[in-house]
Amino acid sequence: MEVDLPNIKGPLILIEQTLVEEKTAAGIILPQQVLDDAEYLTNVGKVLALGDTAYVEAKAGDNRFGKSIWCQPGDYVVWAKHVGQRFTYKDKLYVIINDDQVLMTVDHPDYVRPDLYKLKYKTDNLA
Repeated sequence: MEVDLPNIKGPLILIEQTLVEEKTAAGIILPQQVLDDAEYLTNVGKVLALGDTAYVEAKAGDNRFGKSIWCQPGDYVVWAKHVGQRFTYKDKLYVIINDDQVLMTVDHPDYVRPDLYKLKYKTDNLA
């Protein structure tokens, strides 16, 4: 099935931002403030498309990108907190960033989640 995506131009990257799960692995429903904080602190998403001039310097052998393209469609990438333009298109959250604003690629977005609200258990009173 073909997905209708916004058509981006220039040295830009179109990313679908991943959303934070509403429940923990143990089934605890997280309050909305926790979800908002985690989404604010975590900028990770899946690359959907590259603009027509994204990484053109790398393709030409420019050292700015280390002579390689930093990401491809399908990769999960991380970008800085105050970078990019967030918008909703057909009820999905997207981000557009410049090609040089990718901080790293990761195998899976769950590897980048902030550990803001780890549950801790008191075990010193157990026999």
